[in-house]
Amino acid sequence: MLVVAGFILTTSTGTGGPPPAIHHADGPALPAPAAAVLPAPGGYLIRLRHSNLCLSEDLSDSSGQVRQRDCRRSVPPMALQAKHGDIYRIAISHPEFGAGCMGIAQASSKSGVAIYDDHCGTGAAEEFQLIPVGGAVPGFRIRAVHSGMCLGVREVSMDEWEPLFQLPCLPAGSGQIFSFEPR
Repeated sequence: MLVVAGFILTTSTGTGGPPPAIHHADGPALPAPAAAVLPAPGGYLIRLRHSNLCLSEDLSDSSGQVRQRDCRRSVPPMALQAKHGDIYRIAISHPEFGAGCMGIAQASSKSGVAIYDDHCGTGAAEEFQLIPVGGAVPGFRIRAVHSGMCLGVREVSMDEWEPLFQLPCLPAGSGQIFSFEPR
């Protein structure tokens, strides 16, 4: 057993054993990531699998808060930029403010903090790990590297304009599983 930055990685001893499980120090074990191909760098609609709504801003609100919205009206365009391995930055191209990045407000590591699009340059609060999820609703968790928490909506909301938050990663992943659809 190895403890690294608030996570415990357990591995099987021997061949044919179960894959490793990821344990968050403050929560239940997450199933080991399924074998999946990570998305290539490029432009995507980022869709929440439970609601079929996409990540978007409300252009009538200049805060840059990221919300879920009908994919046909999702703005600004988003793109994955590979950093290293399974770590990405989510770049945006805002129609009024120009290039920027999605990130965690004030680089907070607290649960319940809103996700915003803003200028790039807040460091680790703009780096996300894509964790493949198999099962009935395949896709990816988006885990903030600096906090180890996952992006998602509260209470598995299906409501359009529901804000996106940094939340503890849940084993079932409800409200925390995304697909990446090339633009």
